[in-house]
Amino acid sequence: MLFNFAVQEEIGGRGAITGAFNLKPTIALAIENTTAADVPGIKNAEIPSYIGKGPAITVADRSMISSPKVNDRLVRNAEIDNIPYQYKKPMSGGTDAGKIHISREGVPSSVVSVPCRYIHSPTSLLKFYLFHLFHFLLQVRFLKGQSKLYQLISPFQLILK
Repeated sequence: MLFNFAVQEEIGGRGAITGAFNLKPTIALAIENTTAADVPGIKNAEIPSYIGKGPAITVADRSMISSPKVNDRLVRNAEIDNIPYQYKKPMSGGTDAGKIHISREGVPSSVVSVPCRYIHSPTSLLKFYLFHLFHFLLQVRFLKGQSKLYQLISPFQLILK
């Protein structure tokens, strides 16, 4: 397992592009936070994710369509361990996975996020136990027995550990 602590996701994913080219991943997960807009005045269809409903799995965003096989594995593992999960909606934003999945001959990729209110502000809010569920989902189930899994993680995640 290799880690790419990518920079400049917000301005084009430059770190993910060079990291994926150099690491030559066979599969990739972008690990990050996503917007939780579950507050009064927001229509249900416009809420990307909810605080307290589990890690958010991305099916598609403006930069990519996630690998169905990677997402199926994430869902299957969550259900085995009774870990709540949700699908991120609507199709907005983009992540490093959008750059990684087109590297070289293509990389099956997806995104798993911790929902966070007030993202990209000086203070974001998340349920810490959700971060632990998120970590368990990835570490114990997804990585178990996978010798060739390459994971690309944003530096922001390390701050939350």
